[in-house]
Amino acid sequence: MAYNDLNVTAGKGDTVLGPLWWNPTPITTALDLDFDPTAVAGWVRLGHAMTEGVDNSQEADTSEVVVWGAKTIRVNYTGFKDSVVVRFASSTDPDVLKVVFGADNVSVTPEGAVKLIVKSRQPEIGSLLVMGVTDDGRKRWIVVHKAQADLNVSRTFSDEDIVSIETTFACLDAGEEAGAHYELTEALPA
Repeated sequence: MAYNDLNVTAGKGDTVLGPLWWNPTPITTALDLDFDPTAVAGWVRLGHAMTEGVDNSQEADTSEVVVWGAKTIRVNYTGFKDSVVVRFASSTDPDVLKVVFGADNVSVTPEGAVKLIVKSRQPEIGSLLVMGVTDDGRKRWIVVHKAQADLNVSRTFSDEDIVSIETTFACLDAGEEAGAHYELTEALPA
């Protein structure tokens, strides 16, 4: 498989990350590795992630059931949370800013300057697609059918690095087939 702009940008671990894609309308059908977001209306390219990659984590609240003698016989899990943290390299792209800060808070002036107003908002909900490849050239994607951009955003301004934006997307439950998110990795060649 050849590397191209749709599937590669920066390496971390055994995965090379490609572009990030956003659809402001949560998708309801499963994606497969032949999916091409450029051929489907509604998908917006959000550029690439920084070299730090994309973090995906799951956590839950726990409570222990303890019996006489202080022995734990069971751990109950509630409040399951699944999230994807993205550090965008395209921090001045209006499409990225609209997802992170809300579409009503971002505009482009007639001169082409990007204007961002940081104020209270409701987070955007849509679908997030992280495209990548493994170090042996197989496609590896993270698909979040219902992603909600977090209100807690971190922007880094530095002389040594480009301005970057880091935000967390909550992976909301999208049903039995999609779950909170799913990952696709291409099979090894026969």
